[in-house]
Amino acid sequence: MDIRLQSSVTEDDLGNYEIVHFHRRINEPENSVYWIKRFQDAGAIVVSDIDDYWTPFKGHPAYEIVMKNKIHLQIMDVQRHADYVTTTTELYAKYIREKLNKNVHIIPNAVDPNLKMWQPEDRDTDKIRIGWIGGSSHKLDLDKLNNCFNPLFRDPDIKDKIQVVMCGYDTRGTVTTINPETGEQQTRKIRPEESIWNKFESIFNDNGNATPEQYVRRNTLPITQYGKHYNHVDVCLAPLEEHTFNECKSELKIIETGMMGKALIASDVYIYKELLTHGENALLVNPKKNHKHWHKFIKEVIMEDELRQKLSENLYNLVYPRYTLQNVTADRCSWYKKILNERVR
Repeated sequence: MDIRLQSSVTEDDLGNYEIVHFHRRINEPENSVYWIKRFQDAGAIVVSDIDDYWTPFKGHPAYEIVMKNKIHLQIMDVQRHADYVTTTTELYAKYIREKLNKNVHIIPNAVDPNLKMWQPEDRDTDKIRIGWIGGSSHKLDLDKLNNCFNPLFRDPDIKDKIQVVMCGYDTRGTVTTINPETGEQQTRKIRPEESIWNKFESIFNDNGNATPEQYVRRNTLPITQYGKHYNHVDVCLAPLEEHTFNECKSELKIIETGMMGKALIASDVYIYKELLTHGENALLVNPKKNHKHWHKFIKEVIMEDELRQKLSENLYNLVYPRYTLQNVTADRCSWYKKILNERVR
């Protein structure tokens, strides 16, 4: 097995592999189909892996760039030419089968509990820590929490018990603008005051009204360390807006939260609705009762220690060992052998 993270394939690689499994593209996006055909002609089974819906939703930071440069069409073309496509959930697989490629195999996301970042650490506070861990594309999701924390920070029953933690704050990066008249694209460094993270923060700290004990900001961590964020929360929040892009998201938040022994409050849609049971291994928020239920359920998990413990233990039992890297890798290897045997027959 040869694993490459960034280096390109070359002519010298043709004929050396029985299976070529790549994520999103081989070399440059516009050349991926060319290389798929070259490897197929050389006798390899070519498998494309994809975990995000090919067209981002309006409001996603990459939407305008993707649509203008027709990147979604390149992604679709790649899936059509691969021998197989792997993805993380059956919810996404149905779209791929219907529109791009009938040969779809599910390989779920997984966590390696042996890695240091996925090993739980002792609590460092007596507060009940309500946390959100995510990236910059979640504005529509987080809008569901608007005005949720103001009454919680003022509630005499919990105002001294609650600590809200936002993980991932990052004002680095670039912004790309498109001239509406000429179509010219320009990329520049984003100014800190422009960062969407400041808008996110205003949701979690009640527009700056939370006390330093009630709200904590945690800056972004490298991909090899980001799991450490979970050691600074007790209850994870997972709000989701309803659109196709989110419908195709994986169960990764469930896996990570469960592996770290945390409780989860999530929108009652898509993968959360499919895998979780309200009151048993998570609390699920009815999309029609967003403001009321987010507030109600957060207060419940702060006030009821036994409920919080029950949710976290049951979620751990749901994901372990099913979603450990060791188990998922064994299933992946079995599938590789299966498609090789079918090729021989």
